[in-house]
Amino acid sequence: MNVIHTTKSAIYRSWEEYDKTTLIVAITEDGASLHHIDSNYTNAESTLLQLSVPQALDVAERIQRVLRGEPPKNPIDQPAPQLFVAPITDGDPYREGVRVSLSNGNWMRDFNFNMTTETAQALAKLLQSAQK
Repeated sequence: MNVIHTTKSAIYRSWEEYDKTTLIVAITEDGASLHHIDSNYTNAESTLLQLSVPQALDVAERIQRVLRGEPPKNPIDQPAPQLFVAPITDGDPYREGVRVSLSNGNWMRDFNFNMTTETAQALAKLLQSAQK
């Protein structure tokens, strides 16, 4: 059995009312874990990602770039799996946010997590705490 104690953690929900997607983030001694849970119509699907400290800091920086209105500079030349960060907008009422997407090389296993700018700021701050 491997017991991991977290130093900080948070639960985030997608900004869509109809979407029950949840992202659980835990900062550990060696980085961060992201647990994406998609409670779709048939059954729940789950993906667990382990990020090293440099990877967590990279995702945090790309989120902050998007929040500042800059291109995220996603690493497109690396093999899957990859986390992509992108700005998103939504219709009526108009709102802006951030999307974190997993590209796993299998679209059946990929996910998108849409969040408000406030949630994105909180997520970036939490991921940055992995360096401490």
